Formats: sequence, C-alpha cells, structure tokens
Amino acid sequence: DRLLTEDQKTYEEIFRPTTVWDESGRYVVDLPFKSNNTNLGNNLNNAINRFRGLENRFKQIDLYYREYKKFINECEELEHMTELKNLTSLFELCYYLPHHGVVKEDRTTTKLRVVFDASCKSATGLSLNEKLFIGPTVQPELYDLIIKFLTKPIALKADIAKMYRQILVNESHQNYQRIIWRDGPNGNSNISTWIL
Repeated sequence: DRLLTEDQKTYEEIFRPTTVWDESGRYVVDLPFKSNNTNLGNNLNNAINRFRGLENRFKQIDLYYREYKKFINECEELEHMTELKNLTSLFELCYYLPHHGVVKEDRTTTKLRVVFDASCKSATGLSLNEKLFIGPTVQPELYDLIIKFLTKPIALKADIAKMYRQILVNESHQNYQRIIWRDGPNGNSNISTWIL
C-alpha cells in the first residue's frame, strides 16, 4: 500500500469520481485543479512570442520544420487536436501551452519530440502546472521490477502508441490545453488556435 501526501490524497479524491470511460473505451479525465478558482489570466502573448521563436528555428532548419509539421498533422489526423474556429472564451478561463521540439539524433524512428510547456507564466504570474495537483507515482519502484524479472520465468514488454494522447480531457477543461500553430515556416498564413 502506498503512502500518500495530503495533496496526493486530495488529488485521488478528485481523480476517482471524475474519471470516466467514453463510448470508445478511452479514459476521460478532469484536470486536477487545486481550487475552484481556475482563473489563470492571459498568456496568449507569451505563447505567440515563443511560437515566433519556434518559427525562426523552422526557417533555419528545414528538417526541424518538416518533422514538427509531421507531428502536428498526425495529431490532427488522429483527432488528438482540433481547431477552434470561434474564440469567444475569456482569456482568464483558458491557457495557451507554448511548445517546442527536442531533437534526439540517436533515435532511429522519431528524432523530434514536441514538448508542451505548462510551466509558462500567465499575466497573473501563475502557470497551469502551479494550479494543478501532482498525483502520486503509480508505477512500481525499479527494484521491485528487477525482483519480478528474476523470479518469474517469462517477461512481457509493451509499448502503447502515443499513450498520453489516448487519455482525453473533459470538455469543460479543454480550454486549458490550447496551442497556436500556423502552416508554413515563413509565417505567411494566420496563426490558428487548437485544443489538444
């Protein structure tokens, strides 16, 4: 049995009743806000400034742009993100996740991993990460795994494709996972808003 901190116990009290399965069999979760005050303030300008920096890198390294675009296209095709056509939500009740790519040359398959930055501060000086509880670690300790490998005759390993994107965020909290994007490394088209 795990020993939980008070914050982790509160997180579990939020997580258990608000986590459901949808009709396709995927989990749908609420974001575990620490309070009912989910006002983060406007961080759109921060997200746009960071995106312009990303576009500068696109102009310098064509392969970086192509790999990034491939990731964005895949998210759209798999319906892991959808474009927001009507931006009527108040800025205080949403959050824009700045993003950037991390390149790992030693990888044989995907060399670029896109990282979303929920620690970016908003106009109130708060980030999304600061407003959310951190849940407990659920995977076993490495020592326990090694012992199981030594005591069992067969070991199985699995890789769940795009594991974290298989979990959906409740519609009422999706506005806290906005990103901005535009096609073309030269910034010729308009910036659009998407929800993860």
